[in-house]
Amino acid sequence: MSHPRNIRSFVRRTGRTTAGQAKAFEDVGPKFLQPYTAAPLDFAAAYGRVAPTILEIGFGMGEATAHIAALMPEKNFLCCEVHTPGVSALLKRIAEQSLTNIRILQHDAVEVIDHMLPLASVDGVHIFSPTRGTKRNTTSAA
Repeated sequence: MSHPRNIRSFVRRTGRTTAGQAKAFEDVGPKFLQPYTAAPLDFAAAYGRVAPTILEIGFGMGEATAHIAALMPEKNFLCCEVHTPGVSALLKRIAEQSLTNIRILQHDAVEVIDHMLPLASVDGVHIFSPTRGTKRNTTSAA
């Protein structure tokens, strides 16, 4: 008898949260962490405004996310990441750069998409894929 496996958008990684990241999680998290609920997200309530929203999946340590959000203050960024040190690092960057257009869901992106995002509710998607520790195909067709 086979058991269906649930599709997940992540693989749990280990990592250490620094003291600064932990402080950011505690101090900045309440404003920028969006709780997962199995119900459609009210974007206007979450951000305090109506604006085009970009879904980001797997932002890692948040460096690119913070940079892009700073360049596009007119857009909202809904960011999914399960890695606590990465979430904490992005929260630290949000505070350091005074960013206001990011919300973070520390939850599996598959469930977020399935339960929190109505059809056509986002204006774009950024998918970050880890390359560290993966093999790359170095052969080429000649």
